[in-house]
Amino acid sequence: MLYLEGQVTNVFRTPEGRNQETGEVFGGQYKVQLQVCETMRNGEMRIDMETLTTDEPEKYKGLKGQTVLVPVGAFAQNNGRNVPVRLYKRPGDVVEGGMGGSAKKSKIDV
Repeated sequence: MLYLEGQVTNVFRTPEGRNQETGEVFGGQYKVQLQVCETMRNGEMRIDMETLTTDEPEKYKGLKGQTVLVPVGAFAQNNGRNVPVRLYKRPGDVVEGGMGGSAKKSKIDV
């Protein structure tokens, strides 16, 4: 299983709107923002913000300021198209290390 590790910094709902031509309603999605760290080739740390869509904002609201592991999917390029990379979870998979290595992590099940 592939996980994105980061610190929960914000949970919010996007504003809703209506397409004037089609009448279609858009927006109103819940988002969670994670502060993530990336180790670059030269060993320096780069901090970035990732914004993810969620159907379960309450799971994240109680975790503000905590480091979480979020299961994610991966995509690869094939002839200019994004195609999913299939990842399989094996029984007993354990995730270790990460942002500081010793921080308490909450694993989010989706």
